[in-house]
This record gives sequence, C-alpha cells and structure tokens, in this order.
Amino acid sequence: MNYCKRWQALILFFISVCISLFVACTHNTDTVKNVSTPSAVRLVKHAMGETLVPANPQRIVTLDSYTLEAVLALNIKPIGAARTDWDHLRDRLVGVANVGLSGEPSLEKVLALKPDLILGNSYQQSVYNQLSQIAPTVLAKFENSSDWKEILTLVAQALGTTTSPLMEQYYARLEDFKTRMGVRLNQLEVSVITVPPDGGFYIYGNDTFSGTILADADLRRPKAQQNAATTSLRLSREHLSKADGDVIFLWNYSSPDEQGAQIQATAKLKADLLWQQLNAVKQGKVYEVPHYWIGTGPIAANLVIDDLFTYLLELKK
Repeated sequence: MNYCKRWQALILFFISVCISLFVACTHNTDTVKNVSTPSAVRLVKHAMGETLVPANPQRIVTLDSYTLEAVLALNIKPIGAARTDWDHLRDRLVGVANVGLSGEPSLEKVLALKPDLILGNSYQQSVYNQLSQIAPTVLAKFENSSDWKEILTLVAQALGTTTSPLMEQYYARLEDFKTRMGVRLNQLEVSVITVPPDGGFYIYGNDTFSGTILADADLRRPKAQQNAATTSLRLSREHLSKADGDVIFLWNYSSPDEQGAQIQATAKLKADLLWQQLNAVKQGKVYEVPHYWIGTGPIAANLVIDDLFTYLLELKK
C-alpha cells in the first residue's frame, strides 16, 4: 500500500514539474501576455479564493458536468471537457476534446490543449495548484445537484457574460406552467424516484436538481421528500409508501452500459405488490423520464419543464 502511495506521489510530482516547465517555456506567448495585462483580465471570486481570468477567454476547458453545461448553455463551446454520458449534451460536444471523466480530468490532456481558462468545481481542489499552473482556474463550490444555478452564475462571471436571458426564460416558462395548472397546482403531490440497477430505490427531495425546479414550479412534494436538507435517500422495498404521490416521476438512473440492469430493476419494481398498491400506480400516473431529471444545468432544466408540460398539462412537446 505504501509502495503504491509513493508511486502516486512521484507521478503527481512529475506532472507538476512538467506543468511548471511548460508554463516557464511559454510565458512569452500571446495568451500569457494577454492574461498579464491588467486591462485584459477580470477578478473572479470562487471556491478556492480569487483568480484573474482573461477578459475574453478563447480556449476554455471544463472539468465537470455542471460547468460544461453552463458553458454550453451560454452558447460557448469549450475546446476540451471532462466528458459525461448525458444524452442531452451529446450533440453539442462534437469537436470538443475529451480530457477524461467528469470530475476526474487528466492533467496531461488539459495541459496539451493550452487553455486560457479552466472551469471546474470543488471536487478538483486537490489538483487546483497544478491546474492553476496550466491556466487561470475557477472552481465552483459544489455540495449537491441543487447548486446548478450558483454554478451557472459563477461560470457566467468567469466568461464575462450574464445569465439573465437564460434564467428569465426559465422563470417565464414556469410562470406559464403555473398559470395553466391553476388550482391543480395545489392539489398534486409530485414524487421523484429512481431505481438503481443493484436494487432498492431512491427518493429525491427538495435539495436536488429536479427538486429545485419543482419548487420553482410551486409543486407540492410528498412528506418524505419535503425536507429542505434531503437530497437522495436510498430505501428498501418495505418503504415504498414513501415513493407515493399523485404523480410519480421515475427517472432513468443508469449510464448507457447499465441499461440492461436498469430495465431489469425497473421491471422487478413494477412487479412488486407493494408498488402496485401505490396511489399513483393505481391511477396510471407514473411517468418514466430520462437521466436529465438529475441534471446539471439550464439545458436539462428546460427539458424537465418540457416534461411538466407534457405529463401534468398533457401538452405534447
């Protein structure tokens, strides 16, 4: 174990040396000159402190799904990204270099792209110093998926733009939804659950991505999902009553390579007598929705709103 740790430390040290040498050798390039010019930079406060970023970054690399979706939603294409299996983003990633898995980027691949701005979240704080030697780095504070709006705001600040058009459209769509729902808005309890391939089920509370959208839509939640501090809670089949509501949104938990196991787990749930006794099941108000229900930004948020219109107002997309 100690032998492996020594090797890991040695590899990390080697990467740091390579990065330092690269920065030293390229400090006279146009990119670095622009960043060092006071009039060409902007100070951004983030999870790791304050960073001077280029006023008009051109070579952006994102290290997680949240900053990636924020950049794409702001109509900017990064040159590189830690990739995800999010279907709703796939078409937007054509031509974007892969720098590793979301949340687990390869420093060597990031370095090779010569970025002028790196965006990520606090999960990358252990390599923040190495990243900062490659390019100005901004890390968003991240606790759970409900942080998507704050991350979007920070990314917009780092890019020198605004979230106003995006969020104005988001809230306008929700106001339209609430108006169309009328009195039904206060008559429905909406449950959000998922079934992992390895059994059991999760309920999703207010402090999650979809939870924030349902709250903004003024939709009520079942008692077990109302706690503001509740994110996801894994339960056994004996607690299936906590999944009930007037409507249940059952979202697809798995990545593409787990689809077979996901289908089997969902089929097993539907065959369970306890599941069949739920009110939403009896009323035929269980709607299976894609992975973006536990998404990462405004693109997914608008897809969730599409589903609210489709299933609660029966207005097809």
